[in-house]
Amino acid sequence: MKDMQNITIVLLLVTAAILSAVLITSYATKPAFAEASVKGGDYVMVAGAYESSTDFIYVMDVASQRMNVYFANAQRKEVELIQSVDIAQAFGE
Repeated sequence: MKDMQNITIVLLLVTAAILSAVLITSYATKPAFAEASVKGGDYVMVAGAYESSTDFIYVMDVASQRMNVYFANAQRKEVELIQSVDIAQAFGE
């Protein structure tokens, strides 16, 4: 009977530790925010922010099924391409 109580206590402690870690990491991550989108022809553009000092520009080319993510670098005063994604491949179409 004593062994079963010890096993139960250990399992409860491990579960509490895992749930605490998940809770802490969910509050530690910084959310990303997107603004209103603008559509013109075959392009859809959305400005977004990761932090107060990090801005992104998402440009989707509907005709070629590609999305480019650009970073607005204020220090160098230029826009840099971060990633280019094939939308059809990403969503398995």
